[in-house]
Amino acid sequence: MREIEWILKNVPLFNGVREDTLTHLYLHEGSQKLHKEKGEALLRAGDKNDALILILKGKAEARKGSVLLRTFSAGDVTGVSTLFGGNEVMESDIIAQSRLEAAVFPREAVRAALKEDASFSENYIAFLSSRIRFLNSVISRCTDGEPHQRVARLLQEIAADKGPCFSLNASKACVALDISRATFYRALSLLQQKGAIVRCEGKICISDKEELQNMIC
Repeated sequence: MREIEWILKNVPLFNGVREDTLTHLYLHEGSQKLHKEKGEALLRAGDKNDALILILKGKAEARKGSVLLRTFSAGDVTGVSTLFGGNEVMESDIIAQSRLEAAVFPREAVRAALKEDASFSENYIAFLSSRIRFLNSVISRCTDGEPHQRVARLLQEIAADKGPCFSLNASKACVALDISRATFYRALSLLQQKGAIVRCEGKICISDKEELQNMIC
């Protein structure tokens, strides 16, 4: 099958994996292909997911509210961390950004493949390790960023939960970010100067989501 040959050649998770291992994944009960049109959800936050999902064609984005977490294209996988971690609930939406085709391999199929093929087991561990390194880098950015970046990130998270306009307790925000009130208000002033937010009648409103994201990066 040409598709299996392409996966073995182009998807790091399956590098060095035997062809029969991938064939068994495809033929396992519960394995299937999904087709989504642009704008349709592959998965939604709150959904239970007990499968490994491999993007075969098209593009998708993982978002939590308005925050872009990750982009997916052909050869990328999702669901690796939820299969055996004890928490199957998705934390983000995965939305097709074009016509999308994906292969879905249920937990039992993946478990069998891990037992059968040492190369697949090693690749799986390597993938999880790379995600841990990525998350550590995210944590580092959250704690080591400039004050205006940390404030912008906090506002972005609140807006994703409460909507674009909200009240904010400055004292609690300063404690959460470990900054002084003077530093906090200087950061707000900078964000307002850049057009990312406006402040009116005791509320903060996100006026430009893209600019707010730019201030974080």
